[in-house]
Amino acid sequence: MIIIDLRGGLGNQMFQYAAGRTLSLRLGVTLGLYDYNNKTDSIPNQLGQFNIKVENIPQPLLPPNRSLNGFLWMLWKLGLTKPKVFRQGGLGYNPKFEKVADYTYLRGY
Repeated sequence: MIIIDLRGGLGNQMFQYAAGRTLSLRLGVTLGLYDYNNKTDSIPNQLGQFNIKVENIPQPLLPPNRSLNGFLWMLWKLGLTKPKVFRQGGLGYNPKFEKVADYTYLRGY
């Protein structure tokens, strides 16, 4: 499963969705959307008007709650637990995006 950490307005969310969908199709895996602003795995209002296909994100693949378990959150943030986090890392294209594997959490605009 590829999980997109949706942030920003509609334009950013459309780009994030397109990148995640392309990656999920290339890998042959499902796509999940995590609404960072609402902390849910439901389709946020901005993308809700489009006919998009996403899966519910299993609880173990959601980001740990930092305030409830700071240690687990730190392990996740350091990439020691799944899903692995892939961060944007700049405004331009990141060639490392081509190497993203299954069970990855995409974070960026």
